[in-house]
Amino acid sequence: MSSNKYKIVKDFAKAAPSYQAFSELQKKVSQRLFERLLKLSKAYQKPPLILEAGSGSGYFGSLLKAHDERLFSQFCQFDL
Repeated sequence: MSSNKYKIVKDFAKAAPSYQAFSELQKKVSQRLFERLLKLSKAYQKPPLILEAGSGSGYFGSLLKAHDERLFSQFCQFDL
């Protein structure tokens, strides 16, 4: 393994415990965003285009797909 890859693995392992705490916040924010999006989407005949930049764990996309296939059809996500 190159020294750069080793450093990335080492740094990620060091940060992993705090990442879990932040993932709870991400889930709460995703849930609130999803609820607002559902309310707003009722005003559109076609589902709006949704772009999620920096999707991290992909929780929001999973939530969207599981609960509203119509909205998910216009959803694009990528991690930075």
